[in-house]
Amino acid sequence: MKKNKKKIDKNKYNNVVIKKDDLMPTTIGEIANDDHSLRVVIILFLLLIIIILGLPYVTTMLQNLKDGKAPIGNTPAPTTPQEPSETPPPIDEPETEPEYYALDLPVDIKVDGLHFQLTLNSQNQVLSAVLTNESADSNILFENTYYFELYNEEKKLLDRILVQGKQITSNLRFDYDIQEAYSLGVVKYVVVSKKTESDYPNVTLKLNDKNQPYLTCSKNNEVLTYLFKKSDNTYLLQSINERIIYESPTEEEITAYEEKIDDYNSITGVDSQIELETTGFSIDTTIDLTKVSIKKEQATLDNEAYYEKDTEAKAVAFELNASGYTCN
Repeated sequence: MKKNKKKIDKNKYNNVVIKKDDLMPTTIGEIANDDHSLRVVIILFLLLIIIILGLPYVTTMLQNLKDGKAPIGNTPAPTTPQEPSETPPPIDEPETEPEYYALDLPVDIKVDGLHFQLTLNSQNQVLSAVLTNESADSNILFENTYYFELYNEEKKLLDRILVQGKQITSNLRFDYDIQEAYSLGVVKYVVVSKKTESDYPNVTLKLNDKNQPYLTCSKNNEVLTYLFKKSDNTYLLQSINERIIYESPTEEEITAYEEKIDDYNSITGVDSQIELETTGFSIDTTIDLTKVSIKKEQATLDNEAYYEKDTEAKAVAFELNASGYTCN
């Protein structure tokens, strides 16, 4: 049986437009390049090594920042702690080792042309000193300041005694009550020390009702008040007020002190008054150091607790504390 062929309608495709433009490639993906992948792996590996090596430093920096020890951007590398080479000396002790003299027997010490012969009476707790001036300067004790420093067996400082500033042409003898030192320990050694104001520690002063800085020092029946002015963080002495109370004096003692007061009042800048009381009398003296030179008037104003104008407060406190006074 013969099949009939289907006829094609040629007019049906007359509207079909066939483009004749050049064919363009279209990217639908890329196959990874082996060289590029290798570089990425190497970079990541190096970054990992850097992080591992730097981790201890980062940890140290964060810990220091937490503890407040290291500023940002200036963190030191971890170091092994080092033991200090030596222990710093105590504040009140000399930085260099002084020469200690045992007081078991009388000792001879020579310093700056002065010959000190020291004897300790441990039973009576008295230190006796004979000073011989072997120099040509009779004012050596005025121009320099020397101390006897008393130490115990462990060489711990117990007390300090100021050698009084007196004129010395040949010999002087001093006997010092050192019960204060024995109250802190047994005296074993002595050191003769020469000091200047730069060696003295600073002191804190109080203010009176006129806002003036002052220091009070007392000993037995004597109370001294020193008034200062402040200049460039330094306190300089301007005047001295002294009050002395005498109990049960004799008529001769009252007469002698009245004469002494007359001598005081003969000096411009000094005002001294005596007040009789039921059981004794008191003397109140004011010395205006802007008008008085203690050194020039030393024959009359003979008191180790009197100082020249502009003496620093720390010198007054240090030296009088070493002279048996209590200063605060």
